[in-house]
Amino acid sequence: MAQLARASGLGPEDCGFKSHYPDTRDQSIGWSFFVLRSRVKSNHTSLILLFMLHNQPWENITHQKARNYNCGHKNCGRDVSSEKGWVHKDKDGRFMDGCIYECPNCRRPTFFDINAQTQLPGVTQGGSVKHLPHDIETLYNEIREETGYNAFTSAVLVGRKLLMHIAVEQGAEKNLNFLQYVDYLVENHFAPPKSKIWVDKIRKLGNEANHEIITMTKENAQDTITFLEMLLKFIYEFPGPNSTVSVSVEKEIPKPS
Repeated sequence: MAQLARASGLGPEDCGFKSHYPDTRDQSIGWSFFVLRSRVKSNHTSLILLFMLHNQPWENITHQKARNYNCGHKNCGRDVSSEKGWVHKDKDGRFMDGCIYECPNCRRPTFFDINAQTQLPGVTQGGSVKHLPHDIETLYNEIREETGYNAFTSAVLVGRKLLMHIAVEQGAEKNLNFLQYVDYLVENHFAPPKSKIWVDKIRKLGNEANHEIITMTKENAQDTITFLEMLLKFIYEFPGPNSTVSVSVEKEIPKPS
C-alpha cells in the first residue's frame, strides 16, 4: 500500500484508512482497504481501492443455513449455494433481518436484506454477447452491471445511448436524433424481423427517462436489455467474428439480373 501511495505522488497526510493488517507488504492478506485522498481543482476526491486475494479465508466467518443464489459480482455470475457468512438480528435480537454470504466461487460477499427482500449486488440482467466491438461491449456491460445495483433508470438511459451507437457503427450518419437512429436500424434490417414493437418500446422508455423525471422499474430495464441482447446477437454474434459486411459494402454488390 505504501508503494501505491508513493507511486500516486501522495504522502502520509493524503492517506486515509489503511489495511487493518499490520504488514501491507504481505501478499498473503485476504482483504485490505486503502483510501487515497487528493485535491483536484479544490475539490476533495477519494479513491477507494479494494484488493482481494483468494488464497486466504474470511475472518470469523460462521456457518449458516445454506442459501442458493446467483452471485451478482462481475466476472462471476454463477448460481451457487453457500453456508458461510454472517447474520444480523433485529433490535430485539430475535429474528434475522439481514445476512451476508460468501460466494464459494469468487469468495466475494453478497448482502441480503430480509425485510426488503433485496440482494446486493443483485443479479445482473441480460446475457453475454460474443464478438462485440470494444466500445459497444463496454456500454452493454455497463447497462448489465447497473441493473445489479438497482440503477434501472441509468440502465435505460445508457441503453438508449447504445442504440444510437450501434446505428452509427452500422453506417448511420453522426449527429442524428434518437428517432432517426431507431428508424435507420429498422429500415436497414439491422433489427430482427417483426421487432419494431420492441424498438418503439425502447424509444418510448428512452424518451421518458431523458426528458421527464420518471424513475424506471426493473421491468423497464429488463425490456431494454432483452431487446439490446437480441439486437447485438443478431448483428454481431450470429454472423461471427470475421463478418465485416456493412451497408456500404452491400450496396456495391450487384444484384442478380
